[in-house]
Amino acid sequence: MPRPAGSAAASLLLVEMQKCRTLDDTAVPRLLTGSGALELLNLTDCQLLNAPTVVAARLLTLHLYNCLQLHALTVDCPRLETINLTYCSKLTQLCLACPKLTTLLCAGCKRLPEAAIAAALVACPGMYTFDLKGCNQISVETLATVEKHCRRAASDADSSK
Repeated sequence: MPRPAGSAAASLLLVEMQKCRTLDDTAVPRLLTGSGALELLNLTDCQLLNAPTVVAARLLTLHLYNCLQLHALTVDCPRLETINLTYCSKLTQLCLACPKLTTLLCAGCKRLPEAAIAAALVACPGMYTFDLKGCNQISVETLATVEKHCRRAASDADSSK
């Protein structure tokens, strides 16, 4: 029996659209609408993404690696555990509502300001991996705060096992 239109999208667990030349900010919400089971979204190297909003109830992993035009990102995903923003070199704004996030990879995000880093620590109390290599706008004090946060979160994660 044929499935009704849209039911296939509802059962998708993984969407990989690396290097998609036509995917822009307006397409991201449409991509997520009706994809209620989606756990992994890979939009690596999508060069038309500038300031997308990602809202997904079941998403666990989000890859936006090497999205060179990405300057702002809003993510509201209650189950999200990992975000890869490596080499998003224009990223200056990051708004996260991801209480289960444990890993945030921002290596090479040269313009990421300290305020975005501080906000990520508050929004993601369980984050124990925060890669900031090549983030040029970060003070030694902020790095020390990040290290302390990640150590505490890792210790909490270990003790809850």
